Amino acid sequence: MKISAINPYYQNYRTQTQARPTFQGFYPAQKIGRMCIGMAQDGIIGKVSVFDKNMNECFLNVVKDATVRNLETYMLKDNFGRIIGDMEIEIVKNPKESEIPLTGERSWVFVKFLSNNSKPNTTYHKSGLSEYKGIGTRLMQIAQRRSDEAGCCGNIHLRSFDSSMAFYKKLGFREVPTEYDYKQSLLYLPPEAKEPLSKLYGGL
Repeated sequence: MKISAINPYYQNYRTQTQARPTFQGFYPAQKIGRMCIGMAQDGIIGKVSVFDKNMNECFLNVVKDATVRNLETYMLKDNFGRIIGDMEIEIVKNPKESEIPLTGERSWVFVKFLSNNSKPNTTYHKSGLSEYKGIGTRLMQIAQRRSDEAGCCGNIHLRSFDSSMAFYKKLGFREVPTEYDYKQSLLYLPPEAKEPLSKLYGGL
């Protein structure tokens, strides 16, 4: 009985991953999927798929850091350890009456900071990085997952400069009426936009 020297599955998979600059190894990347992100220990917790400028799928490591009380940081890194995008969130539950926005929500995840370091001609761009598409969307999906896990019903709030407004509105965010501070508008994710956001790019 003659045994093939190369496993056909591995051969096909190797061919499929040659265009993925952030993939290393012989096995399919372990995506975050349905894991409980909040229960994961700090460090690399899995991978998310994004796309290069030619729309080829590739994978980035998701790195969690929750060492600071009440704050969680999530970074998308390539296999060289370079930060392609990062986000800092705060889980807000049972706020003071004066802090409740006009939406009436009483718990939410507040995105304090979000950056895509790979996008040219933007504030946070870092030279030498390949450009990726889907960075901001994947980070917002992580924020949405944490909102669900924390019992915040997928509610997300953030403040946006005018330069980023188009991106957030494309994801379905709306401005909170009359809320305006230091040239930043308060945005929230309405109920009808929650499921579409979770399914963008096939979801986490």
